[in-house]
Amino acid sequence: MKRPPAATLSLPRSPKGARLAAARAFTLVELILVIVLISILASVVVPRLTGNDGRRAENEVRAIESLLAAAATRDAFTAEPRILAWDAPSGTLAMFVRRVATGSVDSEPAWLEDGLVPPVRLALTEIREATADGQRLDTGSFAVQFSQTEPRPSLALLIAPRRQGARDAAGDSWQIDLAPEAIEPIRTPVASSAPRLSASPSRTVDLDATGQGGKPW
Repeated sequence: MKRPPAATLSLPRSPKGARLAAARAFTLVELILVIVLISILASVVVPRLTGNDGRRAENEVRAIESLLAAAATRDAFTAEPRILAWDAPSGTLAMFVRRVATGSVDSEPAWLEDGLVPPVRLALTEIREATADGQRLDTGSFAVQFSQTEPRPSLALLIAPRRQGARDAAGDSWQIDLAPEAIEPIRTPVASSAPRLSASPSRTVDLDATGQGGKPW
């Protein structure tokens, strides 16, 4: 006599297994929520960080303006020769004055950093191009002398975002011009992906072009 086939029993899932399955499903939902939240935070925070870098870069440009204005003022009202020096490896623009060191009576004058004109250290920007009286300067390092026996040279600096390796970094660029007779420099935004120095703005006024050619002056 043949035995009847054994019945296949379907055991109910234990409460513990159900809880584990529910936990796995909840973890997946939680992961998706975290990804969505990270995306939302990134869309909010990254522009703010970029904006902060932009403000910091502009503050560096303003610091260069202040240094040039202070150097021009001291050159106009003091009799000591000065040098504006740029060092690209350290990102430092500084003003030096030729004088005898404090406490030294018999020593010769030397080039000392001007304690009244704080140096500017650039972290986000760099001097991409520079000219003195129209002559290009080495942007690796240069020194422009403000002599008391000759007119101060005209200066033009192109300040651009610091390069990341061989690539240009994104961001605004500025041109700063300091005319020989000026105390305050002129800052001009440069809207270009490949910024270059342009002709310095003229401070002269064409009276004929403005309709004032007949006026005495």
